[in-house]
Amino acid sequence: MAYTVTTTKKTVFGDERVHHMTILADATTQTIATGMAVLESIAVSHKSATSGLAKWKINVGAEGTSTVGSIGVSSCVSGDEYYVTVFGR
Repeated sequence: MAYTVTTTKKTVFGDERVHHMTILADATTQTIATGMAVLESIAVSHKSATSGLAKWKINVGAEGTSTVGSIGVSSCVSGDEYYVTVFGR
């Protein structure tokens, strides 16, 4: 299964690319490709979530392997929804 990832806006902030996304979980773990080469930082906010225990990692897949430009998400509950903003290049 795959998370539902909706990119709502792409912009530039200084010298970094910025993508605003809404992410809906349908499984415990997932690796999310952002389309960027490397992520510098991430901002996550709950839209609707069962708990605040989700773990977010940049440039790493859900399994812990190096996957540049991706977000590794674990400890989600199916149905959790988040606002996510990623900064990178």
